[in-house]
Amino acid sequence: MELEKENYRFLLDKLPHGYVCLHVREADNLKDFIIVDINDAFSEMIGMSAKEIVGQKIADVLPEYGKRPDYLSHLYKQAKRCSDTLSFEEYHSTLKRVYELTVWSSTPGSLELLFYDKTLEQEKESLQRNVRRFRALVENMREGIVVEDDRRTILLTNRAFCKIFSIPLTPGSLAGSNCAEAADQAKHLLAEPDLFSRRIERIIDARQPVYGEEIYFADGRVFERDYIPVFSENRTFIGHMWKYRDISQRIQTEKDLRESKKKYQNLVENINEVVYILDKEARVRYISPNIETISGYTPEEVLGKLFVDFVHPADKKGRFEQFRKILSGVDEPSEYRFLTREGQVVWIRTSARPILRRGKPVGVQGILFDITDRKEAEESLKRQLELEAIIADISSAFINMPALQADKGIERALQILGTFFDVDHAHVFQFSPDEKKMSITHEWCAKNAQPQKGLIDNYEADNFPWWAEQMQRLQSVHIPDVENLPGKAFHDKKEFKRHYIQSLLTVPITLAGKLYGFLAFDTVQSKQHWNDEEIRMLTIVAEIIGRTLDKQEASEKMRKNEEQLRRAQKMESIGRLAGGVAHDYNNMLSVINGYAEIALNKIDPDNSLYPLLEKIREAADYSAKITRQLLAFARKQTVEPKVIDLNEIVGKALKMLRRLLNEDIEINWIPDENVPLVSIDPTQIEQILVNLCVNAQDAMKDGGIISIETGKVSISKSYRAKKEGIVPGEYALLSVRDNGEGMSPRIMQNIFEPYFTTKGEKRGTGLGLATVFGIVKQNNGFIDVDSEPGKGSTLYIYLPTYNGRIEKMPVKSCQKSFPGKGDTILLLEDEPEIREMGKEMLEILGYKVVTAATGQEALDIVVRHGDSVDLLVTDVVMPRMNGYEVARQIQNIRPGMRVLFISGYPAEVIAQKGVLKKEVNFLHKPFSLKDMERKINEVLHKKEDRGREK
Repeated sequence: MELEKENYRFLLDKLPHGYVCLHVREADNLKDFIIVDINDAFSEMIGMSAKEIVGQKIADVLPEYGKRPDYLSHLYKQAKRCSDTLSFEEYHSTLKRVYELTVWSSTPGSLELLFYDKTLEQEKESLQRNVRRFRALVENMREGIVVEDDRRTILLTNRAFCKIFSIPLTPGSLAGSNCAEAADQAKHLLAEPDLFSRRIERIIDARQPVYGEEIYFADGRVFERDYIPVFSENRTFIGHMWKYRDISQRIQTEKDLRESKKKYQNLVENINEVVYILDKEARVRYISPNIETISGYTPEEVLGKLFVDFVHPADKKGRFEQFRKILSGVDEPSEYRFLTREGQVVWIRTSARPILRRGKPVGVQGILFDITDRKEAEESLKRQLELEAIIADISSAFINMPALQADKGIERALQILGTFFDVDHAHVFQFSPDEKKMSITHEWCAKNAQPQKGLIDNYEADNFPWWAEQMQRLQSVHIPDVENLPGKAFHDKKEFKRHYIQSLLTVPITLAGKLYGFLAFDTVQSKQHWNDEEIRMLTIVAEIIGRTLDKQEASEKMRKNEEQLRRAQKMESIGRLAGGVAHDYNNMLSVINGYAEIALNKIDPDNSLYPLLEKIREAADYSAKITRQLLAFARKQTVEPKVIDLNEIVGKALKMLRRLLNEDIEINWIPDENVPLVSIDPTQIEQILVNLCVNAQDAMKDGGIISIETGKVSISKSYRAKKEGIVPGEYALLSVRDNGEGMSPRIMQNIFEPYFTTKGEKRGTGLGLATVFGIVKQNNGFIDVDSEPGKGSTLYIYLPTYNGRIEKMPVKSCQKSFPGKGDTILLLEDEPEIREMGKEMLEILGYKVVTAATGQEALDIVVRHGDSVDLLVTDVVMPRMNGYEVARQIQNIRPGMRVLFISGYPAEVIAQKGVLKKEVNFLHKPFSLKDMERKINEVLHKKEDRGREK
């Protein structure tokens, strides 16, 4: 057994084919093929020792099997099922060999593979195929071919060779013959047979390639012969190869060419193109006379000089390389620039070929074509295509560009266009609304150019009358050279030169057919020219920029509207807050003021507490005024016009204004004793003063003086003609003047627009002057403004004078006794403190009082004691059932019931409850004892029929 095993191992190792035995290891339904044995041939095949290979996965040694994980499993299954071996060819990319693979499984769990290398057999077959192809190729060549070994025994000839030397065309007629003997038999065909034999001997002895040797036959034919010595890979001489080409036709052609040389010379000298001949060093040996037309040089000035001496410096680099290619037989037409005697550039196209003598190049012959016109046209087209691509890129960039990025997009477009046209400045100008002034809004400058943005702002267009006239016609203005402007453009020329402009192009930007601005390009360091197509393309850019600016303005307007809406919502929120605060504040003030008056009524004026209670009542009255100011700010106060003296109202407001303004603001009050009376809500005058004085303070950053003045003004018809919407007549004047920074005419045009502000983001609401304007217009007045930058501002408020009957207001005072009528009053109030205070006040006034906390309770009282109740005094805003609903139901039960509504809510809220109607009686909290007495007397003793209050 051991002997058999040793014999098997010996045979395996001596086997020339690679052998590998694999152990099949199964785990988790997967199979790994582990190498357990190999022979020396497999080790040599892989290039690794048995020690390195055994124990590894076959997929790690031959990666092909790793790429096909199921392949070996498939072979293993087939080998187990088959009692014999499996054989097939397989190409291994790792080893780059073709193997016949034999596979079998001698024992369970094993797979054995034998690799038989078939690569050499395939290479031999390929070599034989190549030999057959070579023979077929040689046989079909037009040149005569003969191949002989180192002893001059003929190995191969082709039909063309046999035909040249009149050898019968029988297969293998010369194979094995001695080439020298065959040549002796053909000597009679040659014109110089002895020279032919001697020449062959010298060539064979030299064993150097010979090309282009001419062989003359007796019948006039001429052949060109090439000789190629054949060497093995180790440089051992093994034979000769001869090639014969029939050049009889070429010789005849050359003869014909020589005969036509004179005709050719005449042709060369009379064509527009330039014919030239260069020697091997690229020196001009001949050039046709027409060179003078192209370059200004005479032929004599060019002869003997290097051709590249006349080539543009930038194009010289490749000329010698091109010359060498032409010498080698490569005809590559080329284009380059030529310099004339005057230094001008001429584009030429050259086509050339080598001049050969006995097969060797001795020079170059060529022809020059003047292609300057074509090149200029191509350059113009190329420039146009580049410009079109640029404009397409600009247009594409602007399509979805956000409005916030429009300015950067326009400046980028100016940079691209300015660089393309090689100008010094590229600008976008915009006109003022009247088209009389222009300003730079966007700019690009070349490196050495001086920026102009900011320097040209509100520039008078009339400074360029000739240019402005053309722009008004919406025409582009192209000035290649300012010096060549027409005489009527004298002023324009002077102004352009003042800005050092040498060339200029302006393209109008229009919106809705109206001149909006223009696109401008200028040069200050050189002159520039734009062709018609370029100007046309730039009008497209101007249109794109115009649409972009229009879109930007629309977006900015939308942004402002959104900002105005946010501010309005903010003010609305503040107003709601003010209304809520005012209601609660008014309720508390009603309690404070009411009890203070009750206490004053119950004690003697000489009592030491009396002055203190007076102070409490005065503080409550002042707090009530503050509440009214808060509602006025929120524009939710009830407007109650009264005939007032402006001096009195302004004088009372000064104390509040001094607290409101900064300490560095001085108020100068200048009243006119003859100021007429006006009819207006006094709180509106206070609101006007607050807004105007706060605005004036903002205009004086370092403090200053605010002058408030009243007076009397008579408006004539002539003044009315200057101011729109003014009615002639007598007016009371209220003016507020400051010595601040003043306003420009442009700002003054917009100051009364809602939300217009110059105070910057998050500082002003833009509602102050708009509110003043609304108040004045509501009272049939008007406003005028006088201001200049740096000279302060004055706002004049004109209010119509009051010419009707004046009713004196009763003076408020606390009385000890009140003329009570004994009437019964039903007081409905949900707030306990106010209900108790109101009851005491009404009882002091001499009325019988019945109280109710809810609407249902009040209804029950009327049902039970309806005939005894003379007046319902009810709060408006209450839970479940508001005062208006209670009054309506009570009047249904008892028609003609008089009602007095009271509330601390702002006018907006109580109006929603249906109370603020002209015929409805209303008393606003907080109120004094005297206010309540007056209002109740007014309601109880109305002359109208009680039923009308229903």
